[in-house]
Amino acid sequence: MRPDQLSNDILDVFNGVCYVVAADRTIKSIGPTNWDRFCAESQAADLGVERVLGRNLFDFTEGEEVKAGIRAVLDRLDSGEAAEWVMPYRCDTPRLKRNMRLSISAICEGQAVTGYLFQSVLLGSETRPPVDLFKFDSLSARIEGLKDRTFVLMCNWCQRVKPRDAPDQPFVEGPEYYRRGGDPSAAVFHTVCPDCKSKEAEGFVKR
Repeated sequence: MRPDQLSNDILDVFNGVCYVVAADRTIKSIGPTNWDRFCAESQAADLGVERVLGRNLFDFTEGEEVKAGIRAVLDRLDSGEAAEWVMPYRCDTPRLKRNMRLSISAICEGQAVTGYLFQSVLLGSETRPPVDLFKFDSLSARIEGLKDRTFVLMCNWCQRVKPRDAPDQPFVEGPEYYRRGGDPSAAVFHTVCPDCKSKEAEGFVKR
């Protein structure tokens, strides 16, 4: 199968948010209905389908450790050692805690990997008091004047956080960060926490 055989219309009937990435890491197709709905719910309406199609996957991936982890997953799928990679993750909004599952599956034509199907499925959600750290739409405004900002590392997968200048502190949930006196206007930088690095390595499904 070629990536272009999974069109936007076909992906639109799949469960969850689905998109196809070609072997050169270009986003080739997207299930538009669920994508646009999820972006609107996530206060990221500016990431509509038309803006994303044809762009490189890593144009929309923040954090060098996050990029390195995803590249390692795609490389392992390319090698044929695994057919799929599955990762539980969080994708929160200020008022909503969302537990999700991401799967990345190799698209093959014969023995050659020609692309990847990304599928994110919502497993459950719950409301909570607002947590400003998850106002990602205002991230660019926070980053202006960085020398005057507090820096916070946020795990891309579990979305726990820690101050960047406190390497010995553990990653904690956003509300706990506030209880410990954290700055709600901190600039957020994405990384991968030690627990989730272990899960990354365990997520492969063999052929």
